[in-house]
Amino acid sequence: MGKKTSEQVSAAPSAVGAVLIASVILTSVGFCSLSQEIRVESEEERYAPPAVADARDTSDLPPGLAQSVQRSPDELVELPGLLRPPQQTQDECGECKRLQVSVQRDVPDFPPGTWRHIAEEAGPGSWRIVIHSPEAVFIRARLELDPGEKPPTVFFYGEAGTESLEGPFSSRTLDATGGWGPIIGGESLYIEVITGSSKSPPLLTVPEISHGYRPIPPFERVGPCHNDVTCYSGWSDASRAVARIYFQSKRYGWVCTGALLADTDASTQRFWFLTAQHCVSSDAVADTLIAAFDYTTSTCNGSAPYLWEASFAYGSDYVVGSTISDFTLLELDQNPPGRQTFLGWSTGDLSSGEEIVTVHHPGGSHQRITFGNENGSGVAWPYWNEFWRVVYHSGSTEGGSSGAPLFDEAGQYVRGQLWGGNASCWYMSGIDLYGKLGTSWNLGLSNHLFDSTAPPQPDPMTWDTAPQPAAPNAIKMTATTATYPSGVEYFFEETSGNSGGTDSGWQEDPSYTDSGLQDGALYCYRVKARGKPPGSIETGWSTMSCSPPGIRGDIDGNSSTDLIDVLMLYRHVEGGLLLAPEALARADVDEDGDVDADDAQALANLVFAT
Repeated sequence: MGKKTSEQVSAAPSAVGAVLIASVILTSVGFCSLSQEIRVESEEERYAPPAVADARDTSDLPPGLAQSVQRSPDELVELPGLLRPPQQTQDECGECKRLQVSVQRDVPDFPPGTWRHIAEEAGPGSWRIVIHSPEAVFIRARLELDPGEKPPTVFFYGEAGTESLEGPFSSRTLDATGGWGPIIGGESLYIEVITGSSKSPPLLTVPEISHGYRPIPPFERVGPCHNDVTCYSGWSDASRAVARIYFQSKRYGWVCTGALLADTDASTQRFWFLTAQHCVSSDAVADTLIAAFDYTTSTCNGSAPYLWEASFAYGSDYVVGSTISDFTLLELDQNPPGRQTFLGWSTGDLSSGEEIVTVHHPGGSHQRITFGNENGSGVAWPYWNEFWRVVYHSGSTEGGSSGAPLFDEAGQYVRGQLWGGNASCWYMSGIDLYGKLGTSWNLGLSNHLFDSTAPPQPDPMTWDTAPQPAAPNAIKMTATTATYPSGVEYFFEETSGNSGGTDSGWQEDPSYTDSGLQDGALYCYRVKARGKPPGSIETGWSTMSCSPPGIRGDIDGNSSTDLIDVLMLYRHVEGGLLLAPEALARADVDEDGDVDADDAQALANLVFAT
C-alpha cells in the first residue's frame, strides 16, 4: 500500500435501510458543533474555535446488492473453523481497560476466477467474492490492490444486504487505512468491486481478515451499574465528541474509547482525537482505526442500538504520545461524521475530592456516563504521580473504556484519559487511573493543540478593577485574567511620570499595587499581557486609567480626612462597622500594623489639629 500524505482522506458512512436510493454518500462531513470551549491552565482561560464546512459526493450502489443476499459456491473463499478460541493477550498491560474482540486470520490464495461477475445493463464491470469464516460474529478484511490496476470502488456487506452495506470505499481510502475495510457482522463477508472492465476480474487480493469472536453489542457482559448517557441532557455535547474505536494491533482487534479535542487556532479546525497510548501506539495501528460516533440510545434507557447505526470515520495518523501519562493524540483522516463537538480541555490540577465524570463505551457497547471523585493522586500512589486517581459513586468502567476522557464535572473540560484500574460494577470501591492532561501537555501535546502565533485573550487587555486608592500612598489595580495555553504574564506601566510611580515589570499576578506615592499626586497606568514560552506574543495595551494614591485616615475614600472619617473609624473599633479592605488599609493611622483605638485618637487629633 502507498504512503499516506497529510491530505485529509474521505470515505463514506453506512448506507442503512431497506429502500434503495439512486445514490449514496461518498464523503460525509457534518457541521462541527463547537459548543464546548477550551480550558487551559486556569479556571478563567477559555477559547472557542470555528466550525467546519460541509461537503458531499455521491456514487452508484453496487449491482449485486439486495435486501437479502445468498452466496454462490463459485464465489466462495472458505476458511477452516478455528481449532480453539483465541486467547486474550494483554501484552503486560495489567489492569488497563482495552478489550480484545477479534483475531487475525490468513486467507488462502484464491484464483482470479473466484471473482463472480455481476451482470449490468450498462457501465463498468462489477465483481464479487465472499469470505466465509465459520462462527465469526463479525469480519473485517484487508485488501491489497495490484499497483498497475485502475483504482476501483469497493463495497462491503453481509447476508443482510442493504441493512449491512458499507461503502463506497475508494482505493485511496483503503490505502489510508492500511488496506483494512469496515466491520461487517456475521460469518460471511461480501466484497463487491466496481472496475472499468466487465471482462477482467480485479487484480485485488485479500491476504487476511480479522475474525470477531466477541459479539458485536448489545454486549451481554456489561454490568448493571452503567448509566445511559442519553439520560443526561447536560452531557449531550460531550457525548457527541466521544467515540468507540476499533483497531488492529499484534494480530488482534481491540476496542477502546477516545474523544475529539479542540485546538486554539482560529483559522482551522483539525480533527484531533485523544485516546490512550496502550490502545494506539504507532502510525501502523492508527491507520487501522475505525471511530464510531453517535453510538448511543435514541431515548433514555431505550433499546440498545446496533453498532451499524453509528456514524463511522476511518483511518488516522499517529501524532504524538507517551507511556508516562499513557496518552496518544491522533488526527483523523476523515472529517468526523454528523454534528460532532470538539471538547474543551484544561491543563490545571484537580483538587482532592473534586467531582469528576467520564463518558465511555464499556465492553464496546453503546455509550455510558460515570460519576465519581478525584481521590488523592500522588499521595497514596507515589509511583503514579502522572495520573489522576479516581473512585466512582455512580456507574463504572470496564474493558473497552480505555482512553475515555476524564472531565471535571463543574466545567466539563477534559483533564486526562483512562488507563485502567480495578473499579467495576462489582467492585465500586475500586480505583481507576487517568493520565494527566497537564503532564501530556509537557510531553508534546502543547505543540499541536494551540497556535503559538496568537496573543493571549482578551486582546487588547482590559481592566477587571481600574487603578484606585488602596493603602496610604498606594494605588492598587487588577487586569482581566487573560487566557493562554502555556500561562500568562502581565506588565503594568505607570505613565504620568510623577515622583514615586513605578512599573511592575513582567509578573504572573494579574494584580499590582504601586506604593511610595506622593499625597495628592495623580498617577496613570495601562496594562498588557504576553504568553509564557513556547509563545511570547503580547497583547495590545489597555486603556489608560488614573487615580490619586490613598490618604492615611481617608476612611470613606473621598480623598480627604474629616469628621465623617473619625466617626467611621470609632464605630469600626467599637465593632459597629465593618470596613472594606481598602478602607482598613488607610485606617492604620499610626502605622503600627493594627487598627485600634490609638488610630481613632490619632485621626481625631489630625482632623481637629489638637
